[in-house]
Amino acid sequence: MQASLTTRTMSQAARPRTSFRHLGRMIRYLSRYKHQAVLPYLFLVIAILSQLAVPRLIRNMIDAVTGGYLADRILRALEGLPPQVALAALPTLLEVTGRPSSLSLDQFRAELQAWAGQAMQTLIWALSALVVFAVLRGVFAFLQAFWAEKSSQSVAYDLRNELYAKIQTLSFSYHDRNQTGQLMIRATDDVEKVRLFIGQGLLQLVGALVHE
Repeated sequence: MQASLTTRTMSQAARPRTSFRHLGRMIRYLSRYKHQAVLPYLFLVIAILSQLAVPRLIRNMIDAVTGGYLADRILRALEGLPPQVALAALPTLLEVTGRPSSLSLDQFRAELQAWAGQAMQTLIWALSALVVFAVLRGVFAFLQAFWAEKSSQSVAYDLRNELYAKIQTLSFSYHDRNQTGQLMIRATDDVEKVRLFIGQGLLQLVGALVHE
């Protein structure tokens, strides 16, 4: 029991602690590129807003179809009813359709005809806007990925140059104590992970915050 607790304590002590200080250092590399670093996040916001507009357009399309169908059915029903029966059913129809109770039968019919006529126009407009927003989302998503990759590659280039310059200033005793493979990992794998975080992870984090 004591041995297992000791082993667990040693493993916890050996486990590296998460430091947000290093995260801040990575992000500060982006400040060297200013506008280039801001563009991916600007395009990300535009792409997300274009995506969020789609449900509203779909709702307008559904409302237009159902509203036009309802108006057409009521008009057909009124045409088949005697005038006295139509007048008796008018208050109920006004209440169901949400129209003012002061409308006369002729005014109600005129509004139904206009409602049915506008349904197709609203549907066409919503479909056109849906295509436009889909194109905008695709274009800005591409621009976001392009500029994010460019910024991350620029940061990786700076990191490799600084790492190479630092290695050149180290003493021979340091190189004797450390394996060449470890230095290669720092210059390749570790820098690549930083690049992926700046080019993808940070953007995903900002995108999740915008969605919220």
